[in-house]
Amino acid sequence: MLESQVKTCPEEKRFPLKIVATEIEETEIEFQRSFIINIIPKIDWGVLRGALEEMGLSEKYEIGSKVPENYEEDETFLQLAHHILLEIEIITGKFVCRGTGREFPIENKIANMLLTSEELN
Repeated sequence: MLESQVKTCPEEKRFPLKIVATEIEETEIEFQRSFIINIIPKIDWGVLRGALEEMGLSEKYEIGSKVPENYEEDETFLQLAHHILLEIEIITGKFVCRGTGREFPIENKIANMLLTSEELN
């Protein structure tokens, strides 16, 4: 859901940011079925697939090109979506603006999205 705010970045290249993950951690979090069911319609599935590819996880976690019909009833799908959305964390790496190449470092799970004054005006 992050996009580049660099003023020189063309609108059509602001989203999604490219992900370059150098360290990823997978942690177990209690499954929250209702949360996952409610968030699925808000997810751009193509972007999520792209993120998995950029992190080198697309073969490990294969997801279809679209959300399955009646996904609310598909426990396997909901568990997989829960894992992908909530249990995979980028520890270190960077987000990269596709329009300008501007890098936003990620350290200790926190992305530094601060811009210089030149990038804002």
